[in-house]
Amino acid sequence: MNENIYLIIGTTGSIISVAGNLPMLFHLIRTKDSTGQSLLAWYVWEIANILLLIYAIHINDAVFSVLQIAWVIFCATIISLVIKYKKSEAKQ
Repeated sequence: MNENIYLIIGTTGSIISVAGNLPMLFHLIRTKDSTGQSLLAWYVWEIANILLLIYAIHINDAVFSVLQIAWVIFCATIISLVIKYKKSEAKQ
């Protein structure tokens, strides 16, 4: 197959992968409730994504790198919101 086909397939998969988690992010923002969210799990996923980003940069894979950058940002956002909303719950 033409290399561009694989680039399109990889890019599409990356977009779907990140977009599939947006409803969870929007729900967290809308409800301001982090009940059931495990900070430990999100920290582990963040570390894993940072390590994968380092690897993606090392192998010079643009699609994989962009995907990992998106995941690092996504996980950091979720971690921040979970911490913020857990503190909000404690004040009530």
